[in-house]
Amino acid sequence: MESPDVWASRVQVAEYDGYLDPFNTTFFLMQLAPDGKIYSSSTNSVSSLHVIHSPDEPGLACQYQQHGIELPTKNSFSMPTFPNYRLGPLDGSPCDTLGLDNLPISFWRSEQDTLEPLSVAFHDLSYYEPDTWHWDFGDPASGLNNTSSERPPDHLFSAPGTYQVCLTVSNANASNTLCRTLTLGNTLAESPEVQERIQVMPNPFRDHLSVALSTGLRSPVFRLYNQMGNLLQKERLAFGITQIDTEALPSGIYFWEVVSNGERAKAGKIIKVAR
Repeated sequence: MESPDVWASRVQVAEYDGYLDPFNTTFFLMQLAPDGKIYSSSTNSVSSLHVIHSPDEPGLACQYQQHGIELPTKNSFSMPTFPNYRLGPLDGSPCDTLGLDNLPISFWRSEQDTLEPLSVAFHDLSYYEPDTWHWDFGDPASGLNNTSSERPPDHLFSAPGTYQVCLTVSNANASNTLCRTLTLGNTLAESPEVQERIQVMPNPFRDHLSVALSTGLRSPVFRLYNQMGNLLQKERLAFGITQIDTEALPSGIYFWEVVSNGERAKAGKIIKVAR
């Protein structure tokens, strides 16, 4: 918005890809969510939302993913309402009569690179008006790159392992720190971070399954088995949502696993029900 010619500064980040669900999933309403992503509905009754993963990044780096969020039911035109309870007092305004200060709260999320699992993008979600950011990646082997004052930094970790990453946010009133543990490159099945970022839905299911990956896995594959342990389906997975056709399967109980480079990352049980 600071460009002298806003119209000329536009960059097209997405073009409708023709996907039907069963109607056109064209672009409609958009809404910023508490996770810092922007979600977009369609102009028809469909069962998916588009998502902008990094809305603060310019141009194509914002990562606009079409029909990237699978919904459990059809949504027609509308968007969810996300009440913003994190605005805090507006210092110096006529409405700020209680004398409250904005005491910043640190909050953040991270995403592994799909091709380089040791490269992690961090996204600040802090609130109550912080104005400085200090990241400590818990990776002293990376030298001067172990810390950052950028609001949305990337960090290439020096080796596989477990790291305690901390974000401290500050303003004139106070500081606040949030630390989380990231496990990179260890056994996938032992990593809670990886487990949380692999979802198979819906359960129960009917004619299709959706496998959602929001973490970097190498050569991820979905396998579906019957109760006798026979392999019924095998599908390569992409980052985001992969749709798997299950219309030909009879009703019953099935078992699934997601495998990365021959190592099981997550497994579960799922039920198919009749129409």
